Amino acid sequence: MAAWIGEGLSPRYPWGEEWVEGRCNAASSGTTAVTAHPAGASGYGVEDLLGNVQEWTRSLWGSQPGQPDFGYPYDRKHGREIIAPTKLPAQARLVHRGGSFKSQPADLRCTARGNALPDSRIAWRGFRVAMILEEPT
Repeated sequence: MAAWIGEGLSPRYPWGEEWVEGRCNAASSGTTAVTAHPAGASGYGVEDLLGNVQEWTRSLWGSQPGQPDFGYPYDRKHGREIIAPTKLPAQARLVHRGGSFKSQPADLRCTARGNALPDSRIAWRGFRVAMILEEPT
């Protein structure tokens, strides 16, 4: 595992501070399998954290595309998390993170974020589905 795990550091990319070509699906014409870039895995072994699709979050951006209503650093006490879709304010925009297969390397980083209306349907935005596998005993 990478040296930064557990040390309170947050790397720019899942694999470290420097961009390394070929560690994620970037500047391409479509998605790839999650396992297509194993060298780009995080120190926790999570693959495909950058590229492929921008990832929807359940965090509110606000109602104006150019200016978020919530500042950073993130604090869950700010009340920006939408738990129930029925509680989504009218014209509220949601945060999406990371870059997609269309993004250039300069736009691919863990901290990249943008916003869109929740009914936005485009090929380069989606969800991350994660599951925890337990080691056999």
